Amino acid sequence: MPIIWVSGGAGRANDAGSRAARDGSETTMQLTGIHHLTAVTATAAANHAFYTDALGMRLVKKTVNQDDVSAYHLFYADRRGSPGTDLTFFDWPTSRERRGTHSIVRTGLRVAGLDALNYWAERLTAA
Repeated sequence: MPIIWVSGGAGRANDAGSRAARDGSETTMQLTGIHHLTAVTATAAANHAFYTDALGMRLVKKTVNQDDVSAYHLFYADRRGSPGTDLTFFDWPTSRERRGTHSIVRTGLRVAGLDALNYWAERLTAA
């Protein structure tokens, strides 16, 4: 698991790559996973229906892309909005991606175990 050294304020890096605060203190931050994943959708309405209705995720924020205000930026997460459960989407008109185009075409989500996996298999088959 990567460890990143962060300082309590402005400072300078030492030979070990850590950053020392002006008061001489150092802290570490353990990176334990991914905070969120961002992808592109060509149809915001269908995207919303799938992630909220089929997957039961919550739309926690709907805003515009700060770099392209013509596009929505949709944020989905679990019911609490817990870090690591976020999926976000930019709404840009584009053709469907396919294998061989050097793009990500599948996203996997983790479940708690075999019972949860069976639940989701049944739920998505019925959807």
